[in-house]
Amino acid sequence: CPTWTGSDSTTTITGMGFKPDALLIKNYSGTGQPVWNNSTQGIAKNWLPSGQNAYDTNDYIQTYTSDGFTLKGGENSTNVGGSNFVAACWKANGGTTSSNSDGSITSTVQANTTAGFSVVTYTGTGSNATIGHGLGVAPKIIFTKPNVADYGATGNGSTIYVTDPWTDYMEVANAGGNLNDNAVFWNDTAPTTSVFSV
Repeated sequence: CPTWTGSDSTTTITGMGFKPDALLIKNYSGTGQPVWNNSTQGIAKNWLPSGQNAYDTNDYIQTYTSDGFTLKGGENSTNVGGSNFVAACWKANGGTTSSNSDGSITSTVQANTTAGFSVVTYTGTGSNATIGHGLGVAPKIIFTKPNVADYGATGNGSTIYVTDPWTDYMEVANAGGNLNDNAVFWNDTAPTTSVFSV
């Protein structure tokens, strides 16, 4: 996880040893929301996991590089003078996606099967369904977020799915941070080596 001192100017973070495909950036000494970004959806489609919001279209991350990423300056959430930042970074498939029809809903998947990490996008139907994840092993944690405001299973930011039991979830935007039990969220079904259930 790289750390850096913020700047009001464009800043390039290097030394990662790979081109990241997903970032979670947090200002840990000042204000600003955490920002998620991934190379499947692009630099101008950010998740703000702590809010009931659609995509944030700010270009916080200006480019992914072969060894890190470049950030816009003067942004409280990702790079501003006087604050300290940390990023969690994942490598998927270099931005290359594929269509996955393993589930009842066709998904778009960018997967790194060696690391056990994938970025999955899909369009929900409102009915019980399965979604292909492309990992080849059952995932142990799943983060979901609708891409429109105040919409989705929670209406309260991102949802985290944890492995056991299959009815548990946590809302990132919920200040309590507690696990909740609801069989509807994941259809009370454990993920398999090819799909997860919604």
